[in-house]
Amino acid sequence: MDFAVTNLLTAHGYSPQDIQEAIQLRHVWQDYLHGKGTFTAIEAALKRGEHQPWFKFGYIPTAAELTKNPQASAARINMDQDMFAAVRALKVPSLFIYGAADPWVPVVSSMERLKDLAKNKPGMALHVIDGADHTMMPPSESSLSVDPNTLGKEAPSVPTYFMIMSGWLARQVR
Repeated sequence: MDFAVTNLLTAHGYSPQDIQEAIQLRHVWQDYLHGKGTFTAIEAALKRGEHQPWFKFGYIPTAAELTKNPQASAARINMDQDMFAAVRALKVPSLFIYGAADPWVPVVSSMERLKDLAKNKPGMALHVIDGADHTMMPPSESSLSVDPNTLGKEAPSVPTYFMIMSGWLARQVR
């Protein structure tokens, strides 16, 4: 999420200092979820951060939303998931498609890790599509928003995505 928040804030015109403050607050919150720091300290930090114009793009809870039970926090459970462990456990053919202009996922490092895993998984296919973002749309058409209104309007529109997907599916059901 640091990668995504940095890109989101950059796209919205925030300064490097603003971005650094947002990422630092995310780290303080994440540390709290992992048993470092006190509820009172993170609550105070969140209250200060809530007044920053960038806060709404930081994917950080408000002080009022802060859990008093970080061990059971859905955010902690989500951030601690190892997606690559799930990939290692796959026993079925799998297709991974990334947009080269994805502002949410570090494509290069993700592909490097997946390529290492693919060496031992013959049914694993990997593709990066130039000119596509996270939603398989041209980056100029994407809003970078994650809200019900936007999600209902954005849909894959890069032809290469459909060609890769349909070709892969056809090979699987021969």
